[in-house]
Amino acid sequence: MARLALSLLGTFQVTLDGQPIRRFRVNTARALLAYLAVEADRPHHRETLAGLLWPDVANAVAINNLRHALSDLRKAIGDTEATAYLHITRHMLQFNLASESWLDTQAFRNGVQSDDPVRQAQAVGLYRGPFLDGFSLNTSPAFEEWLIVRQQQYHQLAVGALRQLADWHIRRGEYPTAQRHVQHLLELEPWHEQALSLLMELLTLDGRRTEALAQYDAYRRLIDRELGVPPAPELTAQYDRLRAGQPPPDLTPPPRSVPAALSTRTAFVARDAELARLSASLDRARAGSGQIIFITGEAGSGKTTLIDEFGLVNSLVIRPRYLHPPRLATMIAWLAQSNPPRCSMGNRAIETEIKVKALAQCLTLQNVEQVAAEVGVAHRRQAKEWLSPVLTFARDLWHAGSQKTKGPVIMLDVTNLAPQLQVFFTQTAKAIARQTKFEQRESKLTGPLFLQSVVFGFEEQPQAGLTDLIETLDDLGVTLTQQGLQDRILDAVPFLPTMFEHSLRLFRHDLPLELAVLKQFSGLFITDSPVIALPESLRTEFPGCGGSGSEAALKIQLTLELLTGAMDPVDFQTGRSADQGYDGHVHQLRPGALYLSDLGYFVLQHFQQLDQQKAYFLSRLDLKTAIFDPASGDRLELLAWLRSQTDPTVETQWLVGAEEKLACRVLVTKLPPEVADRRRQKAREAARRKGRTLSPRHLELLSWNIYITNVPPARLTLPQVLVLYAVRWQIELIFKVWKSQRALDRVAGRRRERILTESYAQLIGVVVTPFLIAPLRTVDRELSPVKVQHLVRHYALRLAQSLGSLEQIVTVLNQLITRCLKSALKDQHRKRLSTLQQLQTLGGAC
Repeated sequence: MARLALSLLGTFQVTLDGQPIRRFRVNTARALLAYLAVEADRPHHRETLAGLLWPDVANAVAINNLRHALSDLRKAIGDTEATAYLHITRHMLQFNLASESWLDTQAFRNGVQSDDPVRQAQAVGLYRGPFLDGFSLNTSPAFEEWLIVRQQQYHQLAVGALRQLADWHIRRGEYPTAQRHVQHLLELEPWHEQALSLLMELLTLDGRRTEALAQYDAYRRLIDRELGVPPAPELTAQYDRLRAGQPPPDLTPPPRSVPAALSTRTAFVARDAELARLSASLDRARAGSGQIIFITGEAGSGKTTLIDEFGLVNSLVIRPRYLHPPRLATMIAWLAQSNPPRCSMGNRAIETEIKVKALAQCLTLQNVEQVAAEVGVAHRRQAKEWLSPVLTFARDLWHAGSQKTKGPVIMLDVTNLAPQLQVFFTQTAKAIARQTKFEQRESKLTGPLFLQSVVFGFEEQPQAGLTDLIETLDDLGVTLTQQGLQDRILDAVPFLPTMFEHSLRLFRHDLPLELAVLKQFSGLFITDSPVIALPESLRTEFPGCGGSGSEAALKIQLTLELLTGAMDPVDFQTGRSADQGYDGHVHQLRPGALYLSDLGYFVLQHFQQLDQQKAYFLSRLDLKTAIFDPASGDRLELLAWLRSQTDPTVETQWLVGAEEKLACRVLVTKLPPEVADRRRQKAREAARRKGRTLSPRHLELLSWNIYITNVPPARLTLPQVLVLYAVRWQIELIFKVWKSQRALDRVAGRRRERILTESYAQLIGVVVTPFLIAPLRTVDRELSPVKVQHLVRHYALRLAQSLGSLEQIVTVLNQLITRCLKSALKDQHRKRLSTLQQLQTLGGAC
């Protein structure tokens, strides 16, 4: 018997030697244990775990919090060198699956994926309720999103297993047992009409027609109270038939009969191509050319449904076998008995080719380490020799037909992106649509379908009109008139803004850029704002700047975290709003982070706030700001002081601001004459457009760049500061892509709701796109944002159509990543170093 037992399906329960553990002092210790146990297939960096559990504090503080939580966790579960429930190193943490421990999640997953009905039934018995039911970590949106995804995965596994068990017992004529499984399924999904229909027929077969009718009545009252809609017509027809005493159609007495409701399955959609391939393979096998077919994919992605449909269409009884790491380990040990193959794409012995293909098709980057760990000691060295060529072969298969590669082939894993994408565009959208009253009655244009149509519709065609969006809806299986869509757009606020807020929290990744010079900071934040011109009819609600600008305009305040690409916050303002009046970027300060901004955001009170919260700022100096000598307190005349300097670069200390007297480190560089002349020419042209005249003093001051910061010299040298400040232009490049590729500055609507709908739909796409290509952040060469946007536009509709299946989402994402590797990388012949390359050359802190 395992000494340590974790029960996470349902409420959080942990026992040690049969006794419940209640000694956890902090909730984060429970969260840490649950995360490590469920994600035990790989080690986890301490910094990643700290960022997951404490996202809003400085990195050093989060690491310290992790240290205390880990200490609390180890004391609670009795983790010592003797028990070794955890693998702990200086940099990594991992739950030890080889210890005397038992995890209900692992036992549940292994059981439901078995082809043994007894094991499946035992596994379903472990499902006490939703994963970590009632548990929450409100301080970490990322943990909450992980929790939701895992809850959905385990829920779908339980539902799928119960459907398989019911089917198995029905085929054997064991209706009472099948009935119990269907009732259990309805406890998990009370709205499952196909399961209710099946239960009604099973009860009728058992001579309990009154109970069957009562089940329908209870369900009708439930959905009328909760949703305000009637049951499906097919279910009502079945009820009327049973009430009239008519026998079930095409139903013979047990034990050979199969209830007609069994044929009322969940609609089989978006699998026609796969089903056709399987049927064609079966025809070839019947003609004498047999072959092995591997069907792989994430849990809940539709593998079982595809197999069942294939069996029903072809009158087959199929008993699927699942390949998981222990079986793969056995396969490797078997393969290791032979000589390692030559995994080129040329000719090979048939037996070797079949063996390697079998392993390559089942192997993913996620389970390689776990597979290697499960191989027997006798074959460990041989297996290691096997893994390298097999993975190479798998990568060749992945790229075959899409590109001819030179040098090493890159294989990137996207399977962990698919569940988040699916949950957001289906379950989250459904819940938020009801919460915001977008869905108040039964409608064929549900919240999820509306969200998918506008986000991917504008992704595919940035200047889409109502007709274009209707065509997108038609591609998604919904027929609607222009007036019908226009009416739904009027109801889309606050549905879309709320979905946008959720997208900011959900579509994040833990793949920061590996830049030595920035590792000392917990983040690098840049704030700026593009202005979007609106129709003049909206000038009252969205006043613009007038003059040479638009009479009506919308300003989007954006704060970008450069290391991860996360955008938060994003706020809407009128075009007339001044940047200096915006303070959203300093409301949620991250201690230890560096904040960059241009002169439009030069507000000394904000810099003071950053300094007080142990964060850092870097800005150019507003030339009109008063400066003082910190030693004497005397005010300095800026131009006179600059003229007195003999060196082209100077570093000093000033008190900045007539009232604030903010102590700043000051870095000054004198520009080459030709650069200063170009700057003065641009300044004169800008002043002329605005009807202004520049003073001689101002024109002379343009010969210098003056920066203020509170970053100490030990962290950033003057040359490093100069390169880092130039990083601010990365946000300008984002705005250029928004305008040139997404047409975000050319909204088509004339009403507030239409404008906000289009803007928020576009912004959700802006958040989703970097998330989809997150795996490519590990590639040596940089991506071209313009090329990436072009490819995402090409795959937008395919992504929307794949959202019903995790397997299809993974397929489309793999295609997108493959094309990006082939066509979306920046050109290598550039003479100037990119911003990223310049940062890479800076090295770490002094």
